[in-house]
Amino acid sequence: MNRLNNKFHLISYKEVLSIVIIISIILLNSTFTFSQSKESEEVTIGVLSFASKEDTVSKWQALADYLTDTVEGQEFKIKAMFYTEFQDCILEGNVDYILTNPAHFISISQEYELSGAIATLTEMSGGKAQFGFGGVIFTRNTPDAPSTISDLKGKTISAVALDSLGGYQASAYELKKAGIDPEKDLEIVLTGMPHNNTIDMVLAGQADAGFVRSGVIEKLIKAGELDKDALKIINEQNFTNFDQYISTTMYPEWPFIALSHIEPKQAQRVAASLYLMDDSPEYTERIGIFGFTIPSNYLEVEILMRELKLPPFDKEEQITLFGVWRQYYFELIITLVLIITVISYAVYKSRVGKILSAQNEELNNLTLKLRESNINLTEISIKDSLTGLYNRRHFEVFIRNTLNMIKIHNTTLSICVIDIDNFKQYNDNYGHNIGDLVLIEVAKNLQAHVNDINDIVARYAGDEFVIVFYDAAPHALKANAQKIIRDINKMEIKLPNSDEKLKVSISMGVTTTRPKCNHTSEEVFKSADNALFRAKEEGKNRYVFEDCSCIGCSDNIKNGESF
Repeated sequence: MNRLNNKFHLISYKEVLSIVIIISIILLNSTFTFSQSKESEEVTIGVLSFASKEDTVSKWQALADYLTDTVEGQEFKIKAMFYTEFQDCILEGNVDYILTNPAHFISISQEYELSGAIATLTEMSGGKAQFGFGGVIFTRNTPDAPSTISDLKGKTISAVALDSLGGYQASAYELKKAGIDPEKDLEIVLTGMPHNNTIDMVLAGQADAGFVRSGVIEKLIKAGELDKDALKIINEQNFTNFDQYISTTMYPEWPFIALSHIEPKQAQRVAASLYLMDDSPEYTERIGIFGFTIPSNYLEVEILMRELKLPPFDKEEQITLFGVWRQYYFELIITLVLIITVISYAVYKSRVGKILSAQNEELNNLTLKLRESNINLTEISIKDSLTGLYNRRHFEVFIRNTLNMIKIHNTTLSICVIDIDNFKQYNDNYGHNIGDLVLIEVAKNLQAHVNDINDIVARYAGDEFVIVFYDAAPHALKANAQKIIRDINKMEIKLPNSDEKLKVSISMGVTTTRPKCNHTSEEVFKSADNALFRAKEEGKNRYVFEDCSCIGCSDNIKNGESF
């Protein structure tokens, strides 16, 4: 009996020991798995949703899967959001990247601090990459239908929605440029999505013309839902490597935006993966896109929004008596006092019977003072109040006029777009008053390099400046750019009440255009801005030349040269 009990105790001990070992192995494996899972940081991509959030997540999940597979140590997820949800998510830091339409990007960039677009979406059309989109203005293909933009005045127009860039705003802007006010001169009928509704209304004779996004008509024709001869395109445009109907300027596709809390190196890794996505059709085909490309210039979209007075520009540029008084109250008081003085003096002189010659002499003196006051008002309207440089409004007028001048005199125009490196750190570490001091000192330094009466330097926006050189020889332009970089590096800005001195560096993008190029001011600025972006990518504190590659320009500065 004792032997049996001993055997029983022995077997129980072995069983207990085995159970303990098995449990220990499971716990160790779970701990290892948990520690490995913690190594992957969760990253959220906020995507603008027009329809159901489920459909949006389903479409873009392949993007999150691709980035998770290609960006080491991070697990990406898609968060579908409507317009109204972005504000709280950005403020609370619930999203790391944003994929949205261009107009929404411009809107939120005016209100929140973003690192900017790191890539631009590339759509697919007929198996090829489609860089950009626009609006299509169409009518029925009948003899009595409108044929030109001017014919649309007073007509009924169908469109999907007023907040659609391709489906309304792009075409409305073309009409406004032609002198037709979309709000006053047209009767707009909104059909809602999809775009097919707009086409159906025109074909049914319920609207004289319609606006749709480029690519819609081709898809309906390919699907057999629309006769290719049923519609007539108004103001049809032709762009290189763009095989869709379009009636407007081309605008860039959706931007992929990094929020300000994302580290630059991490954003670069994500951007690099996005640029290579077109090599992974197993992901792009699931979404229905070609991939992503380097970030486009969204200035055209901002100009459109400002001209159409779309939020957040619907109130900013409105001129009111109160606004004029608040900005120019001192000059207005002087002007008013002078006017009252002129009137009072004239009445007084007439009453006392002074001779006409004396009265005219006094009036002439006062009129001269009025003219001087008006000149001062004009000067204020074209100068930046902080740095004393010309402002963006004057720069845009100046460059358009200079482009016309180089065609007359067969000369060249060069533009340098300059950005202070890491400017945000001055505001964050020292306060905005020191940031303002940096802007003022850099402005003085840049102004010292502009001596010709045909050249100007202007503050474009924030910490961004532009210099325009008229008829500058290539070697002189290169030498001047190098000197500007070096002189900025030599600056030492002494902090108030401190022995500390700040060092400053800048990045610069330079481009040159000639009469044969026939570039617009926007195209010249975009070329220099692209060069600035490359200078930033190559390490900052340098300049990059982005010269014209058209015929006749090959013997000038080498395209893409940097220093």
